[in-house]
Amino acid sequence: MLISQKTALTDKTTKDTLTIEGVDDSFQQEIGFRYGSAPAYKHVNWATDHENKLTFKDREELPLRIWVICGPNTNGTCPGLTSTGRKKLENVLTHANSTLNRERAGIKLVPAGGTLISDETGNPELTKLKDSADCAFKVAAAKLSPPKVATGAVNIYMVQTIKAGSVAESDFGQDCSDNNNKVAIVGATTNWFTILHEIGHTLALDDVGETAAQWGSDPDENFMRHVSDSRKFFTEGQIFRMHFGWGSAINVFLNEHPSETRACDSSPALPCPKLNERVWPDR
Repeated sequence: MLISQKTALTDKTTKDTLTIEGVDDSFQQEIGFRYGSAPAYKHVNWATDHENKLTFKDREELPLRIWVICGPNTNGTCPGLTSTGRKKLENVLTHANSTLNRERAGIKLVPAGGTLISDETGNPELTKLKDSADCAFKVAAAKLSPPKVATGAVNIYMVQTIKAGSVAESDFGQDCSDNNNKVAIVGATTNWFTILHEIGHTLALDDVGETAAQWGSDPDENFMRHVSDSRKFFTEGQIFRMHFGWGSAINVFLNEHPSETRACDSSPALPCPKLNERVWPDR
């Protein structure tokens, strides 16, 4: 995509050439988003460079493995994995990828090693930890021989309940990631958009706790709202962090971006666009 400094860009477009004007010379970033591609990023000097080409790459493929300790259910038990439950988990991938593409997130989830779902419902070493607290499950899974961890992938463990304070909940999720391992634990009645929320944490995103006045739109509609049944969108600021955040699984596993472009965290400081930045309110 070629961008030149002439007229204002105010809408989404599929044109190969865009023009903008009135760019403050102190702004030296060029960022582009489009369907089916990873965000394009380039340092520029608008004082001297009046034409700049952005190169878009295909979506980043992020491996995902779902380890089922308790099959998906609605009755608070820990059953085996049924064909219906397997289909529900397969639909997580369908819904998540459809959403990520619609949001121009530039990420496609793929089965880790060609396997999306690992059925561990009959594994006594894991089912004894069916009620998870304080990420203890992650440690237990890694200690098994062989470890129940897909390397170079986001690992999701589905258990019966998640301990939230003094209450055990079956529809909660819990991020248990560290710098090198991207792990989340979810309850057996968790829906697909809560799982996508937890995947968002593995992509260097924090919970949205701000009010509408602070966030600039309804925070309940953001996928990173801690508790919400109306999640709909990611901001462009969040999408940028997915790709250029230090702790994002994209950089931990794929190492796609030069180190100088990964200095992006949850702060609004450059080189990150504002966390609540929405280029177009088209949700």
